[in-house]
Formats: sequence, C-alpha cells, structure tokens
Amino acid sequence: MNSIIKKPQRNTTSNSNTDVARKTESLLSSVGSQIFWNFHGASWKTETLRSLAAACQLKIDIKEIPVTNGMHNAVSLWKSRSDKGSLIAKKVGRDTEVFTFGILEVEIDHNGKKAKGQQIDKIVYDSVNKSFLSKGKTQYANSLCDSIEHRVTHYTGNEFRKWIIMEFLDSVHAIRMMGGAYFVDSQKDTELSNFEKFCTACGVTLHCLRLTADKKTKSSMATIAREPIYEKISKLAAKLEIMKKRAKVRVDGREGAKKDIEEIRFLSNRIKRFLDANTQDIDKLLVKLNKELEEINNSQPTDPTTANRVLQTWKNAMKPEYALNNGKFKIPFTDFETLLIPKAAKDIFYWKPDQRLGIALAELGYIGKVSRTHLLLKPQQ
Repeated sequence: MNSIIKKPQRNTTSNSNTDVARKTESLLSSVGSQIFWNFHGASWKTETLRSLAAACQLKIDIKEIPVTNGMHNAVSLWKSRSDKGSLIAKKVGRDTEVFTFGILEVEIDHNGKKAKGQQIDKIVYDSVNKSFLSKGKTQYANSLCDSIEHRVTHYTGNEFRKWIIMEFLDSVHAIRMMGGAYFVDSQKDTELSNFEKFCTACGVTLHCLRLTADKKTKSSMATIAREPIYEKISKLAAKLEIMKKRAKVRVDGREGAKKDIEEIRFLSNRIKRFLDANTQDIDKLLVKLNKELEEINNSQPTDPTTANRVLQTWKNAMKPEYALNNGKFKIPFTDFETLLIPKAAKDIFYWKPDQRLGIALAELGYIGKVSRTHLLLKPQQ
C-alpha cells in the first residue's frame, strides 16, 4: 500500500510573528511629540536660569530682562486697596530715562454710576541705574517699588514663555497645533528631552505626548503644518506687491524677502521629509515668488533718485561729534535747523521705506530711526 505524501506547509507561525513585530514597531515609532506647559507661580533670576540651562545642555540664549519692560509690567499689574477704594498705578511723567508713576485711589459711586480717581502718592525711578530717586511716602508706594524691583530682576511666567519657551520652539522649528500646544518632530527628541529636564528643574510642567507615526497622524499633522506656511506665502506675496510699485526698494528689504523664501522652502521640505506631505503646490508658489523678487532686483535704478543737494545735507549732518559705535550717528532735534535738516525728519511717518527721507538716506546706505529727542542714523545691514 502506497503511503500518502503530504504537501509541505508554510511556517505560518514564523510569518505571523514577523507581522506582529512589524505592527509593534510601527506602533512604537513616533513622528514627534505634542507639547504644552503649566506654570506654578514661580519666578527666577536670570543667572539661575542660565546655570540650569547649562546643566541641562539647553542651547538657547537667555537674555537679560529689559529694565523698562519689567518696570512697565510691574506698574500695569500692580493693584492694592485703601479704606476708600482700589489703588492702581499709572505713568504720569518721563524725563529721558527717569519715570514718574502716580498711585491713584479710585472711588466708585454706585448711585451715580461713575468713578473718580485721585493721586495719593508717587514714586520716581531711574531706569538706567535701576534705582529709585523717590520711594513715596506711603506703604502703597513701598509695595509698588518692591514690585518694580522684582520684575526688573526676575523672569516670571510671562517672560519664561516669551523668551525661553518660544525661543526653544523657534530653535526646533515647532509647529503650532492649537492654543498653547505645539508639535516637535522626532528628529529633535534629544533637544526636547534636554528642554523637559530644564523645565522640571525650573518648576515648570512640560507635557510631552508622543504621536505615533501612522499614516493618519502624519496626514493630520501635515494639514496643520501647511497653514502657517500658506500664511507666510500670503504675507510675502503682499510685501512683493508693494515693492513692485516702488521706484526703488531698499537692499535690506529685498534681502529680507529672499530670506523669507528660503525659510518657506525649508519648512516645506521639512514637512515633506518628516510627514510625507505633498508640497508640489507650495513649490510652484515659491517659484513664482522667486521670479517676482528677481524682477524687482533687476528693475532697481543704478543712479541716485534724490537730488545731490539733499544727499549732501545728510552727509554734512554726519559730524564726528554725533558719531556713535558701529557707524551710527545720534543727531539731536535741537540741531536740525543749523544742519538744514527738514522738520519733517522728526516725524516717524516720513521714515517709512517708501517716503522721501527714507529713500534719500537709503541711497547713502543708512536708515533713520526717530526717538523722543533725537534722530538715529544706522548703517543698513
């Protein structure tokens, strides 16, 4: 009797294990992280933050707090109460870099449905020397002084978000998802891990939610990531339209447009690489914008468009006694008449790139910036 020969069977167990492994690997792989944060009322000195950043290998610049920024924040947020009503602080005077703040007592007349305020004290602060020329006479003035001293030397949640968190997000090219939630792609995992350690050391809770690298997640993230790119394209297109209407466009303006195009191209390539996004439409728009910028560059006049007499007036005004570092000149308004500089040069409006003063100075390689008491001439970058 012949024996029955059985057909060879494929090892389904081995194949099944391979499939499971692939699926598990797919689930474990991540396209990046969604992050958001919570503050808990802490504040930090700049040197403390720098030490913690160095310890956590965080590569962002932690800037000094601008004195006037901290001072104005303190004044705007300060509140107290007296026997008669609520107290607020307002700037009531300024002499160059010396500021006077009044403490106002606000009474509410509910019957008459109106409010009236009376100044009950004042303080005077020198923002250059970070010192008080007058601390007032009341406990409320002392409280306001304490608030200013704290704000000009300490980061609070507002500064931490603006100058640390947002700086970090810019450095890793994060994508804003919604509200205060951002996406950081997996290529920046090391940087994100260091930043999370830094936030923990500072007492700030940084939430990091891993997003799986499946097709649906990538598609959703690509859709979100395209929105800010289209916004940048729209703004740049509007900027180029304005440039095309001008007889002459400053070099820094054209260079800025070129950098905008390069940034948009970088962002487009990034979502194409990490999120498998189709960016053909963005690429076509970039080609169009690049062509428009090239036409603007080619249309620039080679000869000066401002009268030699006007140009000579500005050359004469750049005297050694007005010279500052880095090729800058600080010209007081009080000297305008003797220098034959027009009064219009005191008005910030006439220093817009398409106005005659801005155009004239641009031909000499400078830009003008109006201050409260003087005009600052700065070399173009």
